[in-house]
Amino acid sequence: MKGVIITVIIVGILLITSVFYITMYNQSSNKISEKEQVTVNQNQQNPSKTTQPSNTQQNPASTSQTARNYNIDIKNFAFSPNTITIKAGDKVTWTNQDSAPHTITSDSNSNSNSGTLNSQTLDASDTYTYTFNDKRIYNYHCSIHSGMKGTIIVE
Repeated sequence: MKGVIITVIIVGILLITSVFYITMYNQSSNKISEKEQVTVNQNQQNPSKTTQPSNTQQNPASTSQTARNYNIDIKNFAFSPNTITIKAGDKVTWTNQDSAPHTITSDSNSNSNSGTLNSQTLDASDTYTYTFNDKRIYNYHCSIHSGMKGTIIVE
């Protein structure tokens, strides 16, 4: 009888712990506050390793404006903010603040060009920078963790 009670208690603890972690993961991956979307950290430089794609040349049509730098944090298995609106010619830098590796990869089934965003695997503290020259919507994800998604809207 004691063995059955101990087994029930252990199973109950495991179920409660599982529900807690699932709830926390869903909240962290789906929750972006208005404040986070409005207060995108701008013009920060990260001294860690940076990888850049080869097509980061400034678009001549956008040289009349001052290009801005935006930062997206990768933390708690989510992009933060997960949606931003920028101007053509602006740069975005993603910084991996998780201990797990991540990527920035264009969605192939979206209205963005397949393969536009294609970072190397980013380990902890690694960064990836991309200059957005074309006005369109860029949908992207982490190819390692498919539930991680983000959007860059270039006006």
